[in-house]
Amino acid sequence: MRRTLSYIFALSLLLCSCRGDDKGEKFVRSVSVVEAESAEGGAIRSLPGVVKEKAEIDVAFLTPGQLSHIYVREGQHVARGSVIATLDSRDYKLGVEAAETQYNQLAAELERMKPLYEAGNVTPNDYAKAEAGVRQLRVQLQSNRNKLSYTVLRAPADGIVKSVNFEASEMVDAGTPVISLLSSGAARVEVNVPAWVYRHRADIASIHVVGEGIDTPARVMAMIPKADASQLYKAILAVDDTRGLVAGSNVTVDFSMKSSAATGGVIIPTTAVVSIDGIDKVWVVRDDSTVTARQVSLSPAPVDGCLAVESGIDPGETVVRAGARHLKEGEKVTIVKPASDTNFGELL
Repeated sequence: MRRTLSYIFALSLLLCSCRGDDKGEKFVRSVSVVEAESAEGGAIRSLPGVVKEKAEIDVAFLTPGQLSHIYVREGQHVARGSVIATLDSRDYKLGVEAAETQYNQLAAELERMKPLYEAGNVTPNDYAKAEAGVRQLRVQLQSNRNKLSYTVLRAPADGIVKSVNFEASEMVDAGTPVISLLSSGAARVEVNVPAWVYRHRADIASIHVVGEGIDTPARVMAMIPKADASQLYKAILAVDDTRGLVAGSNVTVDFSMKSSAATGGVIIPTTAVVSIDGIDKVWVVRDDSTVTARQVSLSPAPVDGCLAVESGIDPGETVVRAGARHLKEGEKVTIVKPASDTNFGELL
């Protein structure tokens, strides 16, 4: 019994001591902060990109037939317009000869009929039929000549033979790829850019593709004017210096913007934005260490873990980037100092 009373007495002293120490003190939340950076033009935006292979062209005959000769092999360089394959053209030549014979015969008959028509010995109807027959045979002759020319397959561009899909003497249909070429044009890099870069695409000063052992300028070939589900726009870049670029490899694309691309906005981490009653807001730390919620207008998609704020925050203002979800208007906070790179754990 005496031991129990001792325990109760000690507990009472502890509770009284705690109440005395906490009297008049409030809990102060610790937060991590960051300074809002200016999003003015002239800044460099670094975005991930992927190297794509040069344009692949499937070359096919426009008419069916039996392959007579294939003049190229895989890996061979070819020049635009050079002959790379031919079909057996004997039947097509016979078709041209037959059409020429019919055309020449009817054209000669029309020439003999002309003075008779002018003398009134041939009716206008008969003469018109003869003229129509000559025109029809002329079209047929040209069609057969075109088919004969289609038996010769020429390279549509300078490039390298990627694959030869048939052997000589095989039958091929019209439109069936016989040879695949890799064009010798500039290599392509594809990169998804946020709406801000797309809107200011006319203000891009320069573009550099950077990778392992690579730092080469690039230019915009096209920007697809439709955003994907992530509100990003696909940009296709041309790179003339292809040394070191390997299809499928990842690179970094640096967009340097002109000063005319200034937006007056700022850049903040995505973690700084909280939704309060369905409205995007940012907690701003005032000079007296209290916070206030500020409504912001944001860019559609994050870039490198950051968002562009078009309105609501001024450059240089201090915003809460961690610990913002449980704050209240006017609450006083304690700012957590960033970890030191040279004094880890503050041991020194």
